[in-house]
Amino acid sequence: MEEHAGAVGAAGRPRQADLLLLLLLFAALTALSWRRWASFDGDLNREWTTPARVAAGERLYRDVSYYYGPLVPWTEGAAFRLLGARVGTAVGFGLLAALGTLLALQAGARTFLPPAGRLAVASTAAGVFAFAPENGAFPAPYSLAALLAVGLAWASWTLAREGRDVAASVAAGLALLSKVEALPALLFVGLALGPRRRLRFAAVALGIAAAGYAWALRGLPVDELVRYGPLRHAALPPEFRELYLRVAGLHPALLPGALHGLLAGSLLLGGFLAGLSGLLARRPLRAAAGAAGLLSGALLWLSRAPEPLLTTLVRGLPALLLAAFLLALLRAREDEDARHAALAAGIGLSFAWRTALWTVPSFPYAPLAIVSALPAVAWLAASAAPRAVPQARRRTASALLSLPLVLSPLAFLPRLVDFYASPREAVEGPRGRWLPPGEDGALYQAVLDRLQRLGVSDGSLVVVPEATALGFLLGVRSPLRLEQLLPGLLDDATDRDTARRLEETRPRWVVVLPRATAEFAGSALGRDHGRRTAGVLSRDYVPVTTFRLARDPSRSATLLTLAPGR
Repeated sequence: MEEHAGAVGAAGRPRQADLLLLLLLFAALTALSWRRWASFDGDLNREWTTPARVAAGERLYRDVSYYYGPLVPWTEGAAFRLLGARVGTAVGFGLLAALGTLLALQAGARTFLPPAGRLAVASTAAGVFAFAPENGAFPAPYSLAALLAVGLAWASWTLAREGRDVAASVAAGLALLSKVEALPALLFVGLALGPRRRLRFAAVALGIAAAGYAWALRGLPVDELVRYGPLRHAALPPEFRELYLRVAGLHPALLPGALHGLLAGSLLLGGFLAGLSGLLARRPLRAAAGAAGLLSGALLWLSRAPEPLLTTLVRGLPALLLAAFLLALLRAREDEDARHAALAAGIGLSFAWRTALWTVPSFPYAPLAIVSALPAVAWLAASAAPRAVPQARRRTASALLSLPLVLSPLAFLPRLVDFYASPREAVEGPRGRWLPPGEDGALYQAVLDRLQRLGVSDGSLVVVPEATALGFLLGVRSPLRLEQLLPGLLDDATDRDTARRLEETRPRWVVVLPRATAEFAGSALGRDHGRRTAGVLSRDYVPVTTFRLARDPSRSATLLTLAPGR
């Protein structure tokens, strides 16, 4: 096995520069983005309210819907019971989950990467991906379940590499309890073990997951689990298929741009690696091929409507991930680090397949799925490509080829500063404060102030179709099982159930906060979906007042109250 040049310091201890860089970036970007990580028009509502309802004694999947495994509602719910269902508790939980995931990823990368590759993973993961704006930041991601699944899978990988099989198995079982989609990644973790160890690993991990799901799902009929539980994804409604096609870049409207970006990004990145390594190795043909790739990628990038160069480069990561996987497989017999790089690339592919064409300009969800690509891509830049260079210059080649990844936060920082440092209006309630993006804070605060004066209580308030975080800030729970009345969530069956629930519980107050649902093809509550629910609201409720933004009168919220005699 080739020794990593510079991997050990003068005192014989591994250098910690990558961990220090990761922690510094994480701390700096946390300070910049403090409590600004997500909008109320997004999954933040579910991520706050579901654990709070579980903490209050409601049964997951039966009383409140949730489409992933039970780990996050149980653990965050326990934090809410211990520390209070407050924004601060949710923020603390999110920060710990985000930092833990990044540290687990870094620990996995450190097992086979030289120092330059470790710095590349730390810098790009924390500086580019972890704080992607608008419902994409790891401290408040679209899905804490997905975040924990990624982090626990990488923790399982690292523990397995260290021979701590029991701990690795427990981490794998918890990853499955967070999100069953972690299973393909865990198969690659298992391949890092010998046959007997692999069998024990699978038995313990699957046993933990099976026991957890058996307890969470006990006594619940299958049709309920399809409507309100983790089997929802087994019967995808058309709106979900539309959403996933768009996120994956496979939607007909997005496919040409996605393929164009993938090709341009992979040519730019691959051309840089081939060209510079060819120059350092004094191989003219390789250097010329790399220069041609760079030029072709640049022309492709310029040939369409302009987008940030960093976005196009990130679009190329899935192609480099696949290239790293294939190259590592070819070298696996002769190089132990290459064998581990192949398995790490497999973990990356397991999480990144859904965003292979990278539609981040349209949706903010992709960074969480693609972050697992970084260890294998860094191996390609810091270990594989420098092999063409004479031994005396490999350390220099590793540093130079990894430099774009190490410096990537400098390119992304202006976007982060523009998004997070822009003026915002805080929304503050009894359970804490939040700063949503844009000008919505003033609207939400006006609604929240009125609700406080009215004295809402548990079961008396419903917010549709989203923004149930207002109830969280007030410390009250919705009587509905669905926290988000969105297309694909509120289908015909759940629409009937929701309408019936409204008729049975008779919440006194309803807030309607319309929003465009472009990710679901523009469907609107009461027109394209949720007609029964909207019918109950129009029949049994009367408007009290409408709140509008002075700067944007089209953005409004309507407060309804139960009609007399209803």
